[in-house]
Amino acid sequence: MTKGLTAMALAATLVAAPGAEAQRAAPNSLRSGAVPNRLPQQTKPRTNPTFTLHAGIATGDNSLDVGIMVGASFGWDLKGLPIDLRFDPSLARYGGGDGNVDLSSILLGIPVAAEYAFTTTGKAKPYIMGGVGMYYNRVNVEVNTPGFGVDGDASDTDLGIAFGGGVRFNEKFGIEGRVIDVNSFTTLPILLTIRF
Repeated sequence: MTKGLTAMALAATLVAAPGAEAQRAAPNSLRSGAVPNRLPQQTKPRTNPTFTLHAGIATGDNSLDVGIMVGASFGWDLKGLPIDLRFDPSLARYGGGDGNVDLSSILLGIPVAAEYAFTTTGKAKPYIMGGVGMYYNRVNVEVNTPGFGVDGDASDTDLGIAFGGGVRFNEKFGIEGRVIDVNSFTTLPILLTIRF
């Protein structure tokens, strides 16, 4: 009888030993039933380049009325620097005139600009931008008088500056205002932006 009890006790000890070893080897957080902390989630890295479409109105100058502007922006995140690099091709068209004189003008720009975005805690992200580029401007003039008419145009290409700022309401939509000055011609576009 004593031998039987001794054998049973030895068998129970052998069965319980692996479980005790595993519990001693396990971390304290697992033995106490605590759930281990999850690794912090990493934000999705920004892709280069970004692509943005913009369109809106642009004020005229002198005899030119308010026009429209369309364009695009290609942006690059400069690693290690607080600014982004932008390439902003755009096309604006204006109309106007006085009396028997009709005017129309187009302004094609290919500026390069730097952008600085302010750090905020909300979704809205304000920023400022500024740069220089080449602008092609063509003006067409039509003079309509009884028995006499003149139609002519002139064009030139000059270095211009562009600066302004805007707000991105979220990752996709925003608004931007600029001041563009090219050889004494100044226009102020107000643009809606859509980022892809």
